[in-house]
Amino acid sequence: MSLTRGRCATIAGGRTGDAAQGGRMLAEELQGQAPWLLRVRGADRVQRVRAVNALVICYGTTALALLAAPLLALIPGAGLAVSGVVVVTALLFLGIIALIRSGRVSLGLTLFFVVFLASFAVSILVLRDARLTALYATAPVVVAGVTLPRRGVAAVTAAALVIGIGGTLLFPISDGSPIQSFEVILATVAIAAVDVVAALLGMWGQRQETLRADRSAREANDLAGRLALINAELERRVDERTEALQRALSQQETLVAELADLSLRDPLTGLYNRRHVEQEVPRLLAAAERYGTPLALALADLDHFKRINDLWSYSTGDEVLLRFTELLRETSRGTDLVARYGGEEFLLVMPQTTAEQARVVCERLRRAVEAHGWDDVAPDLHLTVSVGVAGADGRSSLLALTAAADRAVHDAKRAGRNRVEVAPDDVPPEAVEALEE
Repeated sequence: MSLTRGRCATIAGGRTGDAAQGGRMLAEELQGQAPWLLRVRGADRVQRVRAVNALVICYGTTALALLAAPLLALIPGAGLAVSGVVVVTALLFLGIIALIRSGRVSLGLTLFFVVFLASFAVSILVLRDARLTALYATAPVVVAGVTLPRRGVAAVTAAALVIGIGGTLLFPISDGSPIQSFEVILATVAIAAVDVVAALLGMWGQRQETLRADRSAREANDLAGRLALINAELERRVDERTEALQRALSQQETLVAELADLSLRDPLTGLYNRRHVEQEVPRLLAAAERYGTPLALALADLDHFKRINDLWSYSTGDEVLLRFTELLRETSRGTDLVARYGGEEFLLVMPQTTAEQARVVCERLRRAVEAHGWDDVAPDLHLTVSVGVAGADGRSSLLALTAAADRAVHDAKRAGRNRVEVAPDDVPPEAVEALEE
C-alpha cells in the first residue's frame, strides 16, 4: 500500500523534468480520444497537430476531387484530361493519408505538397491556360501555414509563385482579353503575399496554442507530482500509524494472555491454582475415559505446617512453600499437572498413570522432602509430607477423585504422617459430601 523512496524520487524527478515528456503523455491521451480517421501513430504532439490538419485537408480535398471529376469531364476539349488529373491526385492523396496515419508525417506532408502543386502545374499544361493561376496556384500557401514550419511555408510559397508566374509567362493571355498577363502576375504575387500573412498568423496562433498546451502540461505534471508526494507522505503516516496500532494490539494481546495465565496461577509459587485444576481435570478425565487410559491424582499435605508459621513466621512459611514447590517440580514429570490446591495442600494429576505408578512418584517426593536440608530456612526445621493417591477407575468427576485422595491423606496422617497412602477403590459417600461442604 505504500510508496517506496525510489518511487518518490521518480515522482519528484518527473515533477522537475522536461515538459516534453508531459506533452507526450498528454498527446497520447488526446490521441486515444481522437476519432479513428484522425489518429496518427507514434508522432509527437506538434507533428500530430500538423498531421491532423493535413488529414482534414486531404479528406476534404479528396472528397471534392472525386465529386468534381465527373463534372470536369463534361468540359469540352481537355475536360477528360483534367478530370483524369483530378482523379489521380485524389488517389495519391489516399496513399498520402495512409502514410501520415502510419506515423511518417514529414514524408507524408512533403508528398502532399508535391502532389498538390504538381496537380496545378499539370492542369496548366493540359488546359494551356493561365488566366486563373492567381486563384489556385497560391492555395497551397494557406494550407502550408497550418501544416508546415516556416521553412516549409517559404518553400511552398516559392513553388506556388514559380508555377503561377511561369504558367502565365508560358501561356500569355491574348491581346484581346481584358485581363493582361502582368495583371495576372501581380494578382498572383498579391494573393500569395496575403496567403503568406495568413499562414504566418496561423502559425503564430498555433504556436501560442502549443505554448499554452505546454504550460498546461507542465502545470498538470507539477500538480501530479505534488499530489503524488502528498499521497506518499499520507501513506507513510498511515503505515506508521498502522504499525503502531499493530504493536499496540500485539502488546494488548500479550497482556491479555499474561493476565489470563496469571488468573490461573498461584501468585506465591507460580504453580497452577485451583481454578485451573477445576477447568483442566474434567477434560483429562474425559480423555482417559474415552481412550481407556489410566489417570491418577495425588494430594500432598505438608505435615505440621501451621506450627512453622506459629514458631517462626509467615515469611518462613512462604519460603518453605517455595522450597517444596521446587522439590515437587523436580520429582514430577513433564506431562503431570502440578498445582497448589490451597494453603499447604498441593495437587498432582498424572495422566496415563495407574495408582500404583503414582504411588512410586509420590514416594520419591516424600523421600526428597524428608531428606532435604531445611536449616538454611530456619534452625532445627524439619519437614515431612503426607500424600494421598487415588486412581480414576470408577471415579468420573474431579470431586470424586479429590475426595478419594483427601481420604487417603487423612489415612496417612492417622498412620503417623510422612507417608503415601493409596485410596481404596470405593470411597464412602460421606467423604465426598464432606469435601463438597
